Amino acid sequence: MMRKTLLTGILTLLALASSFSAASAQLFYVYFTDKPACPHPEQHFSPEALERRERQQIAFPHFSDLPISPDYITQIRDQVDSLRFELWWWNAVSVRATDAQLESIQALPFVDRIEAVGISEVRAAGGQFSLLQLAEDQQKDTLYHLQRNLLGLDRFKEKGLDGQGVRIAVFDAGFKGAEQHPGLVHLWDSDRVLKTRDFYRGGTNVNRGSEHGTAVLGCIAGKYKDQGRIGAAPGAEFLLARTEHRWWEKEKEEDCWLAAMEWADREGADLISSSLGYDSKRYTYADMDGRTTKVTRAAQMAARKGILVVNSAGNTGSGKFHYVSAPGDGDSVLTVGASHPMFRYPMRFSAYGPNAAGQTKPDLAAPGYVVTTDKDGSYDIFAGTSFACPLMTGFAACLLQSEPELTNMELHAKLRSLGHWAPFGDNRMGAGVPYAPYLWDERPVVAPTFKVVPQPDTFFVVMDSNVLHRDIQLNGKPCHYSILAPAGDQIVESRSFRLQKGQLVWALARKSLPAGRLRIWFEGYLWEEEGK
Repeated sequence: MMRKTLLTGILTLLALASSFSAASAQLFYVYFTDKPACPHPEQHFSPEALERRERQQIAFPHFSDLPISPDYITQIRDQVDSLRFELWWWNAVSVRATDAQLESIQALPFVDRIEAVGISEVRAAGGQFSLLQLAEDQQKDTLYHLQRNLLGLDRFKEKGLDGQGVRIAVFDAGFKGAEQHPGLVHLWDSDRVLKTRDFYRGGTNVNRGSEHGTAVLGCIAGKYKDQGRIGAAPGAEFLLARTEHRWWEKEKEEDCWLAAMEWADREGADLISSSLGYDSKRYTYADMDGRTTKVTRAAQMAARKGILVVNSAGNTGSGKFHYVSAPGDGDSVLTVGASHPMFRYPMRFSAYGPNAAGQTKPDLAAPGYVVTTDKDGSYDIFAGTSFACPLMTGFAACLLQSEPELTNMELHAKLRSLGHWAPFGDNRMGAGVPYAPYLWDERPVVAPTFKVVPQPDTFFVVMDSNVLHRDIQLNGKPCHYSILAPAGDQIVESRSFRLQKGQLVWALARKSLPAGRLRIWFEGYLWEEEGK
C-alpha cells in the first residue's frame, strides 16, 4: 500500500510540475540595441576603481562602463514578473518572464534579442578525511604548517606583507558564521569588510547559506587558533558576494555571478577570488575554449578592466569529464589546481586541461587539502581546488602589495614565474606551486637528477640512484615530461608518473612522440631537447 501511494504521489507531482512549467515564468537575458549618453560615468565607480584603470593605463569610459537606459529598464520591469540584474557589460538585463510577456518585449524597438538563461550546475568543493592517522587536533596542527610551508608564506610575514591596500572580492555560496568566527572577526573589527551583497536572495546579508565561503575566506585572511595566519593576506580589504545557493546547485543561473563581477569592478576590486565553476552539467568540452561561456567572457572582460580573476580549476580530475571548468578556461584567468600539501604533486580530483583551444590549464597549483575556518567558530579539514584558489589569492595580494605598479597581467605572469616547475609546465599543475622566497632569493641551481641518452629510435632516461633513494615519498617520486609544439609553447602532450627506488632507467620511443620539443622534469632539474 505504501509503495502504491508513493507512486501515485510522484505521478501527481510530475503532472503538476509539467503543467506548471508550461505556464510559469522562466529566466532570460534581454539585450538592448544601444545605450544613452552618460555625462558623468565616473559617478558610478568608486575612486579605487578609477585609480586602478588609471594606474594600468586603461581607457575610461568604455562602452561597457556606461549604464543602461533607465527608460529601457522601466519599460522592461513593467512587463515581466521580475527584473533580476542590470548587466552593463552586456547591455542587457536578466528577467523572469512568461512566453506571453516575452512576445511583448521582443516587439519593443530598443530590444535587440532575447536569450534563455538555461540551467547549469555550479560546483564548489568540500570534504573531510584523515591525515597520516594522527589524532584530530594533531592532524589540523600538522596540516596548518604543511600548507603554509609548501607556499613559503612565512616569508611574506617576515617581510611585513599581509595584503594591505589590496582589495579582494570573494564570490561564494555564503559566508555562514564568518562575522563571529574568532579566526575571521578581525576583518569586521577593523572595518576591512567594506561591502557585502547577496545576489542570490537580495540584500546585504551574506552570513547565511553555505559555510563554504567561510572556509574560503579563512584561506585568504583567517587566523588559526593562536598559531598565526592561515592564508597570506589578513590585512587586505574585502568585498563579499553570495552568488549561489549552496555547494551543489543543479538549477542555478549564472547571472548572479555576472552581476557580482560588474559590482566588484565598480567597487574597485584588484583581485577576484572565485571558488566556483561551470562544467559538463551545462557545457561541452568544446565550449571550454576561453571565449564561449558567459562566465568566462565576463572574467575576460574583468581582465580588460585591470582585475586579476583567480578561479579554482574544479574537482572533476578523476572523472570522465576531467577538464578545467569555466571560467577557468579563460587565458587571462589565473586558474588554480590542487597540490598535495606535503609535496608538490597534483591531487587526483584536481581538474586539468588543456582548454579546448589547446592552452595550458591550470596556470598554477596550491595545497588542495587544508585546515581552515568552519562554521560555529571551529576549524576543520577540507579538500578541493576551492581552497587552493583562495590560498593563491592571498599569495597574489602580498605580491601586489610589494609591487603595486604591476598590471593584472604582469601579476599573472610573475605568479607563474614563481612556480616550482617554471619554466616547465604541464596540464595538471601549470607552472607548479609558487614559492614566496623566490621573490627575494635566487632559485637554487639543481644538479642533474638524471641524464638522457638519445638513440636513433629511443630516449633512454637514466636516473641518479642517490636522488631516488633520498627522502623517498609515498608511492615514489613524481617525474614529468611534456612535448611542446615546434613553434611556441603550446603543450601537445604531457604525462606524469612516479619512480620507485629501484627504477633507474626508463625509455621513451621516438616514434610514439609528436613532433616538437621534449622536456623532462625530475626533482627540480629540467632537461630539454628538440624532438626528431
